Amino acid sequence: MIRIARYGMLSDYFLTVNGVELGGVLSTDIFSVYIGGLLVRLEKATVGCHIGSYYVGTVAYADDIVLLAHTPAAMRRMLDICDEYASDHSIVFNGSKSKCFISEPRNRIQLVHSLHRSMHQFAIRGKQIEFVDTLYI
Repeated sequence: MIRIARYGMLSDYFLTVNGVELGGVLSTDIFSVYIGGLLVRLEKATVGCHIGSYYVGTVAYADDIVLLAHTPAAMRRMLDICDEYASDHSIVFNGSKSKCFISEPRNRIQLVHSLHRSMHQFAIRGKQIEFVDTLYI
């Protein structure tokens, strides 16, 4: 049970099953509580990108998560971890909002995009993730 503070007033207690209020004062804090364990689990799995000894495989801000992987197998493992965590904690990831963006050197980008699209498919909670050529954050 939680209460929301808004405009100097507190709401009544209510049960939250899934999701956070868009623009709510505590929404990012609640998101952090729910997702913190997922970020730790992803880091401990040792998949995803690293810069030297630093893990940079996940970036989370507000209610968004970015997964960074250097191979399709690593991305699949990270998505499996997300699915397992979501199932364990009654969290729903919105697969229709998820996107896959591949970053490669310019001279390889067309070949890589067509190969990845035909050979590699990714899904979250059973929903196939769309490949995009441009990513807006």
